[in-house]
Amino acid sequence: MMMKNIRIASLWIIVLVALVRCSLDEDVAEQYKKETPLEIDIQVPEYIEAKENTEVTFELSQNGESVSTLDDLSVTTWMVDSETTKQLVAENVGNGEYSVETSFDQDGIYHMKVTASKNNATIMPTKQFIVGNYEEEVNEPTEDEHEGHDHDSHH
Repeated sequence: MMMKNIRIASLWIIVLVALVRCSLDEDVAEQYKKETPLEIDIQVPEYIEAKENTEVTFELSQNGESVSTLDDLSVTTWMVDSETTKQLVAENVGNGEYSVETSFDQDGIYHMKVTASKNNATIMPTKQFIVGNYEEEVNEPTEDEHEGHDHDSHH
């Protein structure tokens, strides 16, 4: 009986030693590649007139430093509720700044999506902006409409 207890105790010691040796290193996260995402600041003019040339600039950075070379860069614009898109070619101005010149056919709400890639890091931010004197109607219920719907009473 004593031999059996010694064997069981020895087995437990071996298991515990194995578990302690297999525990995670505290610095295990340092052994993996750290991602450094690209960052972009799209700068659209405050007022854009329809059918006039407009310059849009954007600055790219990574780890707080300007990105002057990219693996891929594309710029797409479209008007809200339209299936027509326009592909634009951006010019590298230098020091991480890029520029694109375009015009917009009519007043309305537009989107511009910039897709940029470098070293397997890709970002695709979209900026919404207004062209011309477009005013969007907001369809919010008025107070009268709210008062006309009493959800607590059932007839």
